[in-house]
Amino acid sequence: MIPNNFNVLQRLVKGETSCCYLCEDIDTKQKVVLKVIPQNKISRDVFEKEVEITKILSTEKCSSLVKIERTFSTKDSYIIVMEPGQEDMFSYIKRHGTLSEKKARQYFYYIALALKFLHIRKIIHHDVKLENIILMKDGKVKLIDFDFCEKLNNSSKSTVRRGTVKYTAPEILCMKPHTTKADIWSLGVTIFCAITDHFPFDGDNEYMYTMSVLSNPPDILLLKEKKVSEDFISLIKIMLEKDPEKRPSIEECLDFPWNVK
Repeated sequence: MIPNNFNVLQRLVKGETSCCYLCEDIDTKQKVVLKVIPQNKISRDVFEKEVEITKILSTEKCSSLVKIERTFSTKDSYIIVMEPGQEDMFSYIKRHGTLSEKKARQYFYYIALALKFLHIRKIIHHDVKLENIILMKDGKVKLIDFDFCEKLNNSSKSTVRRGTVKYTAPEILCMKPHTTKADIWSLGVTIFCAITDHFPFDGDNEYMYTMSVLSNPPDILLLKEKKVSEDFISLIKIMLEKDPEKRPSIEECLDFPWNVK
């Protein structure tokens, strides 16, 4: 499954359709991450759509998106070669505890820049979450995993249901057409979790959580217990606005008072 010109150093994470490995490129002696997708897990069309997105990201570089070195296929797998990071944000929080508001602001800024880059190009990420944010050696963070990305062409809205339920915007949960505003919701949930180690809604299973998202306001008390600023609470409230038309754009999030301190 792994090409012969790579030495596997460590298996990083295994998902439903792919597995990531930290490897050494034998030719260059550089460490890289290989995302290996068995061909029986996804169709060629799906992989080619991901390749299309990675070409955009490779041509027009953004420092807040993980660098894609190249993509290719073998007899039985599709492979994406990426720059390595330290660890994902979910693992970091489990090991070190929740983020301070100051650190959360710093990381929020980098991921918001990544989404701005995508949204300007009419690309919806569809899977912003703690597991898809990686810490780099220089202390910055980058957004990864473009499996669910979708480029809006003729239509200004997507009708595809994608993402991780607990981070998914209500309009997608309701199977309604959606825009890049869905990523704003996901980022709001992500930064909420990073500070509280809890999701903003209750639910013992996906169905109950979905019902809570559709019926209840986010649990702002969890934020107040962390003694965060009123500006941060205000930002979370508008990012987790159930009506996407009332939700801010990523540019508006970046211009929000919490981010300009």
